[in-house]
Amino acid sequence: MRHLFGGSPADYAMEKVGQQLLLRPGATGTVRSATTNDIYTDLTDPAGNPVETVTADSDGAVLFYGPDNVTTLRVDFGYGRQYILVATDLGEAVDGKLDKAGGTVTGDLSVLGTLSVAGGSSLLTRQTADTLYEPRGPGRGSASYSMTGATTIALPGGVAQDRQVHQVRAYAAGGQQRTATFDAGYLLTSAIPSRTLTVPAGQLLLAEAEYSTLVSSWILVSTAITAGADAGGGSGSKPTVYAGSSTATPANVAFTRTATESANGSAITERLWKIISGPMGAGTTIGTTAALTWTPGSSPSGTTDIRQPVCQEMAYEMTSTAENSTTDWTTAYDYIEDIGDQRGYTAGLVGFVSASGDMLQLVQLYTTRKPGNGLASYLTGLQQCVTVGYGSGASNAAATYLGNAFKTAWITAATTDPVFRECQRDLRKSMYWDDCLVQALADGVGPLGLCIHYDILVNHGVGNDSESYGGIIAAARASSSKAPSKGGSEGAYLTKLCDLRDAVLVGWGDYQPDGRSSMFRPLISAGKFDLTGTINWSIYGDAYSFNRPTPPVDARIGSYLLRYSATNGAGTTSSDATITVTDPGGGGGTLVGTLVDNFDDNTINTGLWPDRYGDPAVTEVGGRARVPCGPDYCAYKSGSIYTLAGSAAFVRIYPPEVNGAVGEAYASLQLASAAAPAGTSASININTSTGAIRFNSNTGYWDNDAVSLTYSPTDHAWVRIREAAGTLHWETSANGTTWTSRRTLATPAWITGTADVSVTLESHRDAGTLNFAEFDNLNVPQT
Repeated sequence: MRHLFGGSPADYAMEKVGQQLLLRPGATGTVRSATTNDIYTDLTDPAGNPVETVTADSDGAVLFYGPDNVTTLRVDFGYGRQYILVATDLGEAVDGKLDKAGGTVTGDLSVLGTLSVAGGSSLLTRQTADTLYEPRGPGRGSASYSMTGATTIALPGGVAQDRQVHQVRAYAAGGQQRTATFDAGYLLTSAIPSRTLTVPAGQLLLAEAEYSTLVSSWILVSTAITAGADAGGGSGSKPTVYAGSSTATPANVAFTRTATESANGSAITERLWKIISGPMGAGTTIGTTAALTWTPGSSPSGTTDIRQPVCQEMAYEMTSTAENSTTDWTTAYDYIEDIGDQRGYTAGLVGFVSASGDMLQLVQLYTTRKPGNGLASYLTGLQQCVTVGYGSGASNAAATYLGNAFKTAWITAATTDPVFRECQRDLRKSMYWDDCLVQALADGVGPLGLCIHYDILVNHGVGNDSESYGGIIAAARASSSKAPSKGGSEGAYLTKLCDLRDAVLVGWGDYQPDGRSSMFRPLISAGKFDLTGTINWSIYGDAYSFNRPTPPVDARIGSYLLRYSATNGAGTTSSDATITVTDPGGGGGTLVGTLVDNFDDNTINTGLWPDRYGDPAVTEVGGRARVPCGPDYCAYKSGSIYTLAGSAAFVRIYPPEVNGAVGEAYASLQLASAAAPAGTSASININTSTGAIRFNSNTGYWDNDAVSLTYSPTDHAWVRIREAAGTLHWETSANGTTWTSRRTLATPAWITGTADVSVTLESHRDAGTLNFAEFDNLNVPQT
């Protein structure tokens, strides 16, 4: 049975920007298991049509049916936070089976855990046709696992009764063979002599245990492995696919990869690589074979698909000529001035202004990613400017509460800090670009219409009043000049948009005959809706042109979620990989300046940590990164895009309790290069089982010359690995401000080579009870 998800007041696509949650209409979400990172693609829309992802409607709400028998799941819209959804029809489903007066249940009753029945198990019966029979025990429980590593099958919880049955399903996910080990509390039989079973990739382990009061234990009575089944119980003949591991690639080279797949007895008829989310091209197909060759920011020749990167770049460039008198929008990061338009200071890529909320939100976002930055101290002043708002007082508010010191700090951040530039791009996308693309798609306009949508949104701002973007679009749609998606003329509709926005500009006293709309009207008249070939326009007396421009590196860098899917006669299977596109001149930047996470919002920043691993999955709880400490190796792991040269990585570590470990129960900070041989790393390892802290320069996963000290929870609370002037330093601190050197070594070549260093926060134990290590304030300066 499928259950309905969404439709409640909480079930909206939202992005946290600063201290606000912003609705994201049209956002595409990936549906994942509530307890693992596995993706569900067996979904339907409310009408029952199959879908693989969910899309927020024009209000930002979601509504869909999940896989069979799934009642809780997560939706990842690519904004960092993954929302937990609970099926909204559970009450209706239970109510439909329960005869409240007679106390009977119609249909099958699936019980997770223990079902207590008054009068003994003989009262629990089920009727099939004309035959009554007693089941094997007083109730059935079940547990499902999607195995992404070595997995321990736990004992059922609660108080068990004689002959109670517990069923286990464990799926080998991720395109790899997995091992399942039953807890030592299960008794084995002569038919099942081993408690560890190997499950081939894409196959499902089915097991059953029965509780006996004679031996006071659960007995493992049967196991079976079925070929090709999926975690939701779907057909075994769907393809098995694996998109490959997450990695990094420079923005200026073609990225190549071949997905692995198995047809499982039914010929594959369709193969697709798609961009699910990322800085450019979300929703577009980038490959139709298992072998992918993709250059970030590239577009098919002559495309009119407005989701393609070239269309995004054309919109950015046209608006840049209106805002900054150049098609090169990358020159605007450090722009800031009061242009006398009663909005206070105007600055940055899209003219963030101090009188509205967008400049405040930008600095809030910057401070979240990099606490203590040079603009953080102006947050109160920015809030005061927003309180004053638009009008004659805006300039005085900016000068009083911000002043020239703020302008200097802005220029410094924009010219020296890639984190601030990234924040400008990300807020431009989330606040402006994403919404205008959704609305342009809804209108059915081409590339020219997309440019007009974007320019109106940047110029008139977010909002639904008659002078803002939302109100102008609503008025155009309500007019007699219908949008192309409603059967109207594209030329007439785009002209109506220009007329409506010009009327607002006249009211503001900001209309100029050679101004914003003037660069679009000649193109509308000439029917240049597709913007193919050389396009010429002018604004404020200056002439510009482009011919299908290639997006600059700045537009392409960032994290992309790529999905490979294969379809055969039994259905479609998909697999995702996160590809981090880096600046070829410097990758993701220095560690201490770029990879910063205070873990305070209790939501994993998937952009910073795309390569997390282990079972159970890592979480963010109580303002800390929580990493399970069990038999599997579990970790937060960044992309391999950083350089340690002249930089550092530091973090507060709360190591795991011993909990029965024999020789290992550790938490560690590890730095490794993607290009170096496997097992090459610099690390600091705190092992509570041995009571030691160890400072390693590993080759082949070990360092015979490592420095080892007796671990002190006070003196070794903070750890740091730092490179300076050809020397690598391992250091500890009690407070994160005063550091003590514990080891030095000549800097290994891999430290200062290509920007391909990753950061891993890992935990593991060799025996005992599962618990966790915690990490906090990675690269967050302490005072």
